[in-house]
Parts: sequence; C-alpha cells; structure tokens
Amino acid sequence: MLCSLLSSLRPSWGFLDNGCAGSIAAGRQASDFADEFRLIEQFVWVTGRACVYLLQHLHILNDDEEDVKVLGIYATREAAVAAVERYRRLPGFLDLPQFADHEDGGSPEGFSIDEYELDLDYWQDGYVCMS
Repeated sequence: MLCSLLSSLRPSWGFLDNGCAGSIAAGRQASDFADEFRLIEQFVWVTGRACVYLLQHLHILNDDEEDVKVLGIYATREAAVAAVERYRRLPGFLDLPQFADHEDGGSPEGFSIDEYELDLDYWQDGYVCMS
C-alpha cells in the first residue's frame, strides 16, 4: 500500500484528519497549509499515485433490502479508523459497531474502509444487471 506512505511522511495535519483536504481547521487559513500541500504533491510525484480511504457502514434490513451509508472519505487509514470510533457512539451505529467480516462467511454488516487510488477507472469492463 503505497498510499500508506503518505501517513508516515506527514506531520499531524488537522485539515486532512477531518476528512476534507479543502477544509480549514482550527482557525487556520488555506494559505497556512502550503507546506503540507507541497508534501502531498511530492508524494504523488514520487509514487505516481494518490489515494483516499472510503468509510462505509452496511446494515442488512431484510433479505431484499440493505442500508449502505457513505460516512466519509479520508486522506489516511488512521483518520478513517478514528472516524469509526466517533461513529460507534452514535444512535444506529451502536447496534452494529463492528467492522464487516467478509472472510469465511462472516457478517458483511458493519463498518468497512476501502482504499481508492485517485484518477483511476474502476469499472473498465462495464457491468451487467442480473434479474
């Protein structure tokens, strides 16, 4: 996971840890983050890629209905895991606070974090609807 390298390169960036690189944190202005943005640009230049971490929660309501919630998109896996800890305390999430387990017939319900490389086409072969 080359994207994890960004986590080890970066200092503590409040503007990334809250899940939105464009937001302003703790009263700082966008111009205050120039050094951080340069480091991100260097990371992308060195590795040739940049990625984000998509946090979702799945609750299976019945055999025909699922409730999938996109909870946030984060710059680091650590920020996504920290968000799970915040969500676990909220109504609804208290009922399914675990991570989904897709291995060996485990429950698909709960939180999941998926890494996505930016500027990549993920459905290059199209799709087929099954009835």
